[in-house]
Amino acid sequence: MPKISTTKSNKVTDTIINSLKSIQGRQTEYAHPYEIGFGVIVSASGEQKQFFVRGMLNGKQVFRSLGPVSYFMSIDDAQILARKWRTMMKAGVDPKLELAKEKKERLKLEEKTKAKGITLRQALARLLVDKRKLGKVRRSTLRNYSEDIQRYMGGRRFEGRGTWVVEWMDTPLSDITRNKIETMRLKIRDRAKQRGYKGDFAADKALVSLRVVYNHLLKVDENFDVPNPTLNVDLLVDKPSDRARDRYIRQEEMKAWFHAVTSYTVNDVQRELILLILFTGLRREEACALRWDEVDLEQGIIHLAKHRVKNGRDFSLPLSRYIWDRLISWRNKHPNTHFVFPASKSRKGYVAEPRAILGRISGRDPKTDIANKPISVSVHDLRRTFAKWGTREIAGIPASPLWAVSLLCNHKIGGVTQESYAQLDALDFRTETNKIAQKFLAVAEMSLYDKNVVPLRGV
Repeated sequence: MPKISTTKSNKVTDTIINSLKSIQGRQTEYAHPYEIGFGVIVSASGEQKQFFVRGMLNGKQVFRSLGPVSYFMSIDDAQILARKWRTMMKAGVDPKLELAKEKKERLKLEEKTKAKGITLRQALARLLVDKRKLGKVRRSTLRNYSEDIQRYMGGRRFEGRGTWVVEWMDTPLSDITRNKIETMRLKIRDRAKQRGYKGDFAADKALVSLRVVYNHLLKVDENFDVPNPTLNVDLLVDKPSDRARDRYIRQEEMKAWFHAVTSYTVNDVQRELILLILFTGLRREEACALRWDEVDLEQGIIHLAKHRVKNGRDFSLPLSRYIWDRLISWRNKHPNTHFVFPASKSRKGYVAEPRAILGRISGRDPKTDIANKPISVSVHDLRRTFAKWGTREIAGIPASPLWAVSLLCNHKIGGVTQESYAQLDALDFRTETNKIAQKFLAVAEMSLYDKNVVPLRGV
């Protein structure tokens, strides 16, 4: 092995190293004249040169490349590194493995630093993509999370009905603190109070949606180790009690509530919507997004494809005489609409939430002009009312009242019961839907027909 030449001062310089050439067109190793086990390898072409070191590692001689000869590694730098590596090898440490470990730790630190810079916009997008792929969360639920965040934290008006209170979409999640979240919620409440609402529910929705984004990122990204600031923030509204989840319109409440609804003229679209939910038991999203091509006005049936319903199966619902006639009258008044309950200011094209009318007729909205304020109910309470009253009023049918109502509400029926009633369908219970409707009207002391409804005969 030829040795590297030196200057008159016995020094190996970078100029000397750069002048080294291969011998006879072969890869050539040059040993340093003073450093044992240290030298330079020149490629056969002479164009590439690298520093190397040899040493004993756990009783075996090993070869390790220190790196290419370049502007970034001079002979002096390589010499210092060679001494360090030989010392490590004597101690039984492989410098190559140690270098790989250091690189891995450095990359991990870089990833953690990068993760801390993830913005709310990026985290929300990650949540939506991941959850949609898994298919375990309803699209409507994901849409609600997205809309809540955009409405209150998006830095812009949302669908013309709500304005943002903070501009966080491009803010790193690591910069959103508990104090900032508390301030945001206070702003949501204050804005709601200006419109006559308490605002606690809206503030909680914003908090929960933000919490879901944090929790998901913490679950799927090990590099994101930012504490979730939403966990230390309490909800303003208590979780629904068992009694709240069992809320429905009782007989002694029906008359006042029904008369308030039917006399409501501020928004006739929302009025007809909540009446439809009460008389059919449809879920909120099923009713709100209802299209005229899903309504058979000839037969008095609503047909919903499986992608439109919660349990993932096609569903056909017979209409009671009362709501059937209302729909015919409604269609005559609105012959050119795609959705049954259109809303021009909504991005979706239909009424997404009939909460406004429920607030007005219950007295939650101070603008209400109802003298005798009826009870406060939610949209789902209307579906629950249909089920509760149906269970009590239906009799003399081929299945028990409970299963008849389950079919009409499109609940899943499993096990032996499913096998027993496999041949039954909601369409088999037209008579039962009429019984439920007639009971509603009788208790409310309402005629089967009102002045706004043209009766359809033969039902």
